Amino acid sequence: MVQRALAAKSLSHAQGGTLLAGYVKILPVFIMVLPGMISRVLFTDDVACVKPEICKKICGNPVSCSNSAYPRLVLGILPSGMCLKLLFVFFMDTFQ
Repeated sequence: MVQRALAAKSLSHAQGGTLLAGYVKILPVFIMVLPGMISRVLFTDDVACVKPEICKKICGNPVSCSNSAYPRLVLGILPSGMCLKLLFVFFMDTFQ
């Protein structure tokens, strides 16, 4: 951010560049952290297990079931047809 501000043409460019860099820095929070938190709240029995015995029975890991948080969120929230459509669009976009 400092380099962007020092290399700017004017004060308004420096402020805009700094603001843009701040938005880019906060974006991973919404992409990575927020879905995990939502999954932990919605699927407390599967993802947010408290006792190690229950976690071991559900996901095979006595510490936590955080590896299954995002797939559980996608499969639990999106309709099954939507998942197939998104997968098809992904493959079509990849192979063009």
